[in-house]
Amino acid sequence: MSTNAHADTAEIQRTITSALSMRHGRTSLPALADMDRRLREHIEYLLPEAEKVVGGLWRGSIDWYRGSSVLDAIRDHARPLPASPLSALVDVEQRARHCQWLLDQHAPPV
Repeated sequence: MSTNAHADTAEIQRTITSALSMRHGRTSLPALADMDRRLREHIEYLLPEAEKVVGGLWRGSIDWYRGSSVLDAIRDHARPLPASPLSALVDVEQRARHCQWLLDQHAPPV
C-alpha cells in the first residue's frame, strides 16, 4: 500500500468496517491474517500522530491519561495473530476498534 493510500481516510474506514463485519461470515485464517496485516499498516500510519498529540498534553490531565491508556493498549496488542480462528477474529476486531479510535481522534491532516 502506498503512502497516498494511507492518507485516504475513506479507505481506512472501509478496512475497519470490513474487519468488524467478518464475524458475520465464514472466515478463514488467511483472510483474517490479510485483514490483520492491513489494519496493522493503518495503525502504523496513524500511531505517530496520536503519540505526538497525546505527548503534547499536560501529563496527569484526564485527556492525557485516557489517550495514554488507549495508546498503551494499542502497543500491547501488537502480538502475532493467534492460530485459533475464533481468537484471531477477536484480535482482528480489537485491532479494528483501535484503528477506529486512532482515525476518529488523531487522523493526520490529508
